[in-house]
Amino acid sequence: MDFFKAIPLKDGIEMLENILSVPTERIALSEAFGRIVAKDILSPETVPSFTRSTVDGYAVKSANTLGASDGTPSIFTVVGSVEMGETTALSVDENQAVYVPTGGMIPEGADTVVMIEYAEVFGDTLAVHKAQSHLENVIVKGADIDTNDILSRKGDVLNTRLCSLLASCGVGEVEVLRPLSFAIISTGDELISVTEPYRDGAIRDTNTTLLSGAIRPFGKVVYARRIRDDKALFRDTLKEACDLADVVLLSGGSSVGQKDATYTTLLEAGEVLFHGLAVKPGKPTILAKAYGKIAIGLPGHPMAAYMTFSNLFGGAYHRHTGYNNLKTITAKAERNFPSAPGKLSFIPVSVSYEKEVVKATPLFTKSGMMSVIAKADGFARIDENTEGINEGDSINVSLFIND
Repeated sequence: MDFFKAIPLKDGIEMLENILSVPTERIALSEAFGRIVAKDILSPETVPSFTRSTVDGYAVKSANTLGASDGTPSIFTVVGSVEMGETTALSVDENQAVYVPTGGMIPEGADTVVMIEYAEVFGDTLAVHKAQSHLENVIVKGADIDTNDILSRKGDVLNTRLCSLLASCGVGEVEVLRPLSFAIISTGDELISVTEPYRDGAIRDTNTTLLSGAIRPFGKVVYARRIRDDKALFRDTLKEACDLADVVLLSGGSSVGQKDATYTTLLEAGEVLFHGLAVKPGKPTILAKAYGKIAIGLPGHPMAAYMTFSNLFGGAYHRHTGYNNLKTITAKAERNFPSAPGKLSFIPVSVSYEKEVVKATPLFTKSGMMSVIAKADGFARIDENTEGINEGDSINVSLFIND
């Protein structure tokens, strides 16, 4: 393994996907809100399961209402009524009618339902004052959902609407992805916690908070530590983290520096799959297998760490499970977007909407500036073969969602 030999992002995503394992579990639908579907869910039922009425009215043959009006109504004989929630053995012959409530089963022979507003009843005689079309006020069996129709696809997030759809088809249990467990280790002599009194030369550890939010779509943090630059301490902390978590995120300590022991410690703990991504920001990223677990060394600068995690881990998770943590749109560049030749560039942007035009404005900054992270709606992606984007041109923007 060549130290710091940058590889394309797509190769890094593929390497990570090859070692990523996401378990699944079956849970009750009532507990499934917000969970990610593990495989396509097919309908076990037909909806509706019978041909039914959408209004309160009278089921008749539409052909028998031809020419019906207020002055010359069509006349029918009422031969019975349908009870709500029950099947019916009634049938409709020529010039016969059956009363049907909203949601009630349409009797055999009928193909339309006359709303009660257009009907008058005199004993067993019905006068219809409006001509009816075929299947007016009727939903045919299976018109909404047929058996084995796909209700939800692998990778979908089960929101309120999808859960309601599953309930309507009798799906009481679903197979979903089990949340992964994450550990976060932030390294650096300069780091202090959010609550410590500030001292000159110190930098607050924002990456633990940042990454804790970024991993929420994929799992939860079970271990988080901030440590100084000490190889023995880092080795012990890494081992402890790997014992507790599926994925260990290392913040800082991945660049070529005298105190940075991440690379050599990961080599001792297992295997380094790559050290260096051909992306900006994010070049010093490391992927390794340490003590049998996935370890990802991210840049120390918050924006670089955030975007690298979103693209590398998010990309591998998407390929493996179908779930995508980024929504890509096309926008109009409000200014020129420069890029680094030979590198895939990610530029934070703010997005605005003017009538039907989506506009993206680059947020030029150093990657350590936290205000830009808060202002960014997403990032523009400029591939390594493109020499920037000119003002007014179209540009692909990935929006931050679900974190």
